[in-house]
Amino acid sequence: MGTNHPVAALLAEADPLMLSLLAGFDIDTDELQQALLEDVRGHVR
Repeated sequence: MGTNHPVAALLAEADPLMLSLLAGFDIDTDELQQALLEDVRGHVR
C-alpha cells in the first residue's frame, strides 16, 4: 500500500491520540474499513 492510497492518507492525517485510543478497543476491522472508505469517498466527491 503506497502513501497515495486514500485510506493510508486518511490514517496518516488521523489524530495519533485517537488512533491509540482505537487501538485499545476490540474493533470490527471490516466495519472500520468500510466506514473509512465511505469517509474517503465523501471527501473525494
